[in-house]
Amino acid sequence: MTVTKHFGSKEAAAGTAKKDSPCPPAPTGKRPNLKTRRIGLVSRNYWEKLPRKNDFSGVLKRVLAFLDSDAQKCDTVMFSLWSMIRPFPVRHLLTEMALTHIKAVLYEEFDLKDNVTEETISKQESFPAKSTRFVVCHRTGGVWNEYTFKQVFGSLNPRKRDRREAKAAGWRIKDWMTEKANCLMSQIPRRTVGDCCVLLCGESNIVRYSRDDTEIKIRDQSHIKTVIPKSVRVILNPVHDRMSSKFMNPKRQFLSERPSRWVLSIWNKGKKKNGRQRFDGKGPAWTVFFNRTPVDIERLENPTGLKGLEVGVVDLDDRDRLKRKAHQT
Repeated sequence: MTVTKHFGSKEAAAGTAKKDSPCPPAPTGKRPNLKTRRIGLVSRNYWEKLPRKNDFSGVLKRVLAFLDSDAQKCDTVMFSLWSMIRPFPVRHLLTEMALTHIKAVLYEEFDLKDNVTEETISKQESFPAKSTRFVVCHRTGGVWNEYTFKQVFGSLNPRKRDRREAKAAGWRIKDWMTEKANCLMSQIPRRTVGDCCVLLCGESNIVRYSRDDTEIKIRDQSHIKTVIPKSVRVILNPVHDRMSSKFMNPKRQFLSERPSRWVLSIWNKGKKKNGRQRFDGKGPAWTVFFNRTPVDIERLENPTGLKGLEVGVVDLDDRDRLKRKAHQT
């Protein structure tokens, strides 16, 4: 078996035979060429039915109509992950709506875990979802197309599943995780959709860190900022659950470190541990950085009036706001 060592040289792994790879399939479909100006952010508490299911399907039409209105004029809408329980005909709905401003909708499809039904979701300690694919549904020439791919990893620190899969495939765990990192790096050109690049959930952990008693230091061993094209204006980072801001925000700041680059992360609320709800934080379920500077994006009035839904809009061309923010910092 041949493995890639730290994103570069290769060496033989003695005594093993390659049976499988940790790399998901390559992205499929027509890759869009997005030009973003105003991005709608949509999050939810995944324990709340909105109104039919524990996903966005029951409010999708109303939310998109609101963000497509002349008051909001969003061209792109990003939902927090675990967005739609399969099957739900998002592309068909978008075709029927005849939207004016929205040209791209980003969401994740998922299944409920085995033996879990809509009626028993509330009895689970953690949200019982199995991600299937991420979709960039985009409009070109009046036709809605799907561009799809899957998350490569959630963390580069091996988990029980990683160890189990690596062992079954005949890989050393260190090589298995290194190859996962390489998989993501090789996909970056195809994750670049116009002026956006998509990193799913913990894929932002491709940026490593070290820490001592006083500070967190970023280590970009992957050189991901070199691989992401300079033309990328926005890194879109939809997330399943809120991650620790102590460690994630420095990584997001680092990824935004270019004169005109944004990093937008959005997650679901409702993560529970030991039967208690926690990790939600006090603010909206998103963070936004522009060239390392945090930008506050307020919640808009809920267009559905339903509990558990949060909506915001990021105007990438609001120069006056950015100037005010830079002056404050």
